[in-house]
Amino acid sequence: SLTPFNPGTTVYWTVSNSSIFTLSSAQGNSTTVYRVGTGTGNVTLSARTGSTGGPVFATKTITPCAAPSISGSSSACYGGTSYTLNNAPAGTVSWTSSNPAIIKVSSSSGNTVRLVRTGIGNGSITLSAYINGSPVATLSGIQACVPQIEGPTYIPCNGGGNYTLPYDPNATYNWSISGLMVDYCYKNEALVTAPGYPESGAISCTVIINGQYSYFSKYVDVVDWSPVSAYPNPASGILNIEIDVSAVATSSNAKGLNAAPTYDIRLYDGLGNIVRQQRTKSNTIQFNINSLPNGTYYLHIYDGISNKPEITQIMVQH
Repeated sequence: SLTPFNPGTTVYWTVSNSSIFTLSSAQGNSTTVYRVGTGTGNVTLSARTGSTGGPVFATKTITPCAAPSISGSSSACYGGTSYTLNNAPAGTVSWTSSNPAIIKVSSSSGNTVRLVRTGIGNGSITLSAYINGSPVATLSGIQACVPQIEGPTYIPCNGGGNYTLPYDPNATYNWSISGLMVDYCYKNEALVTAPGYPESGAISCTVIINGQYSYFSKYVDVVDWSPVSAYPNPASGILNIEIDVSAVATSSNAKGLNAAPTYDIRLYDGLGNIVRQQRTKSNTIQFNINSLPNGTYYLHIYDGISNKPEITQIMVQH
């Protein structure tokens, strides 16, 4: 605001560097100065008479706050990773990824955005933030996390297990099994059947994208017990989950869960979003999945001891 103010004078406002500051109004007794862009250095705010090019009769030096910047992890994964725009000027924030085929913007709220790793291709992206459509900050070199074969680390004798890699429409998937049998494989999914005796084997998949090869492998043990039972599968209304704590605690073959006072049980969709979650001391729980769309989901059970969950693929089919 101009102080003191002569009511007979029309005041016009200017700033010496409009790439750093902009004004809410160029005319009147007061104006609001907004930080824009990423520039640095002091800026002069001037009050003028006659026009915005008229004589200057008052000035004020303004120092810009810190330039806008994006903070967050150097890698983005399938479960989603959050990023924040700091020191943002006033206005509507929007976000873009330089390569959504590798990492895409899944959701945003104000100064926060969530990135999700997509497909199976390699590379990194640049995340850009905009205010009212104008770029204000970027974060380069966000790496796509390394895909892994998802599926159980054990299969009960004469049982089976489903294994998947993230789906990429541009990829060719070639599955191979050592010591086990493949019942069925299609693109990024493979169904494996175990023999009727304890065994160890490797599930492998070679992925080809644009002539480049990537190799993935997961070791699997065939055991004579199963600590986790999820049924029915395919499921429709209620998914029942049971953990055999006695088998978990006593089996020398256990490669999955350990007996623990609290289990963290999560159900993920195919994009890595948590759609159901419960922490419980009980070894039996139920998830209501009536509202979930048909598709493939992944049940992760953390035992509070190991950082690696026991994973079971669940089909929802209404």
